[in-house]
Amino acid sequence: MQIAITSDLDDSYLEKRNSERHVGLMLIAKIESMGMESVCRIRNISATGTQIETNIPLKCDQSVALELRSDLKLTGRVRWKNREYAGLQFDTPIDVTRYLLRPESKIDRIKVRAPRYQCHAEAMVIADMGNFRCLVSDVSLSGACVSNLPSKVKLKPGQTVQFSCDGLPVRYACITWADCDRLGLNFRHPVKYTELQAWLTEYSRPAIPSSILQPLRLVWSSNGLTS
Repeated sequence: MQIAITSDLDDSYLEKRNSERHVGLMLIAKIESMGMESVCRIRNISATGTQIETNIPLKCDQSVALELRSDLKLTGRVRWKNREYAGLQFDTPIDVTRYLLRPESKIDRIKVRAPRYQCHAEAMVIADMGNFRCLVSDVSLSGACVSNLPSKVKLKPGQTVQFSCDGLPVRYACITWADCDRLGLNFRHPVKYTELQAWLTEYSRPAIPSSILQPLRLVWSSNGLTS
């Protein structure tokens, strides 16, 4: 497929595009720009740039941040845009090999994880002891973090529950951690890329500073979003 370049490019950028490109990729990454974030596909990548597929509206020279994993983050600028495709030039050249290999276990035991997407949606955790309303504060293709669970809930890591959320099909999940009114869930079956992309269009929100997170939770509680 030929992609038309829709902006004037300087000679230095054209020279940098000559670096070896790895094509035919289908890497999934988190994209952030102008206060928006979503999931995107990386179609090809080189040491100096990449071609992505995204539903976020981008403009030439716009700053963009990409995250493939918690240990693989990079920034760049949009150099061309054609419908859902865009070409990015990295701010700093990268070691492409790191972005193509599977993550290795680290000596310091810091766990590498897939990107999380900040969101706000009402949900329900369905367990043997009852159904509990909650809020989804972040989500990924493979799991979610829910909060504002009732104080009476005594769910524990290792338990299997059902996760019901506005805009997503009900799915089974395993509790990976529990902390007061919050739970970490690992989905039995990952969310489809197109499913998450469409869902984030409606429910994504920028990260909320911790200094104002608690007042917002009180507002949500007074509106009856928790039980």
